[in-house]
Amino acid sequence: MVERIQRAYQTAARLAARGRLDDAEAIYRLILKRAHDPCALHNLSVVLHRQGRKAEALDYLRFAQHVGELYPYLPATLLEMLEESGDAAGVASQLPAKLRAFAQFRQGDKYDAVKTLQAAIGEHPSPDLLRTMVGFLGDAECAARLGDPLGGPFNAQVMRRRIFTEMVGLVRPALIFETGSFLGVTTAFMAGLVEGHVFSCEIHAYNQRYAAQRLAAQPNATVVNLESREFLRRYLPCYCRGDAVVLFYLDAHWEQDLPLLDELELILRHVRRPVVMVDDFEVPDDAGYGFDDYGPGRRLGLAYLAPVLPRLRHRFFPGPSTAETGRQRGCIVLTPDDALGASLARIADLRPAP
Repeated sequence: MVERIQRAYQTAARLAARGRLDDAEAIYRLILKRAHDPCALHNLSVVLHRQGRKAEALDYLRFAQHVGELYPYLPATLLEMLEESGDAAGVASQLPAKLRAFAQFRQGDKYDAVKTLQAAIGEHPSPDLLRTMVGFLGDAECAARLGDPLGGPFNAQVMRRRIFTEMVGLVRPALIFETGSFLGVTTAFMAGLVEGHVFSCEIHAYNQRYAAQRLAAQPNATVVNLESREFLRRYLPCYCRGDAVVLFYLDAHWEQDLPLLDELELILRHVRRPVVMVDDFEVPDDAGYGFDDYGPGRRLGLAYLAPVLPRLRHRFFPGPSTAETGRQRGCIVLTPDDALGASLARIADLRPAP
């Protein structure tokens, strides 16, 4: 059931991106018949707003504030809609709640501060309160508790973080490219490891806005609202020249239109010395790892990569899933370069692909 709903989300998002707003609306309404999900309410309100049904969009977005956990992009989107409508009322009446929230935040009770603002916004979602909420949610501590449904960088997988950190230290990339920023949690982690720049893309505009805000204090990170193939087509020719090592983290395969093979072809065309980590990938001899499988010919495993594998002769899988934490998603690390392959072989938590 969860997988079916996830696919419905992705279909609706793809339809909305193509301008088929009526079809996207119909899918979101079907999802909402099963549950009052704040993410579906948010996405439906965005679709309605794009259709010009702005009052209806605001109603759905206000309702979303009261349903379940607080999604980080809800206040930002509601703020944009309210400012566009010119609704600035209620600031004075909400001042005590705002001051109380600021006091809690300064005292270190950041989660309580967010909850205080959430209650006040429930009474009247004024732009002033929403602007304050957006600022609070940009804080790392708040983001860790409220703004990161996956639990931390790399899906809260400690071994994955260790592998990536060691890779950075050994191959010393000049740049990092990520496809699929989501809320920017992993992006921020990557940017903290390197002096070079981290470029990331996110297809959903509301996620990209939140990720960009999260990364505002990290000048070596850029998140753009682009589909992954278009992102690589635009950015790789501009920034990847010579023999510099470039590290890639590919995680933009939530859509049924899988971009992975096209991403790898673009990387091999433009980058001489790439190192590529692919998330959600099947580890064939370890069933404890999860991976993405979209049906015949669309299973993220070695067979799917057959067209490019001859050019990526150094391949590595992570250590045993029993030693991993978090969501325990599989991955594969690839490079065509012999020297880089030798460096990767030194990482204790990586092993050559069987």
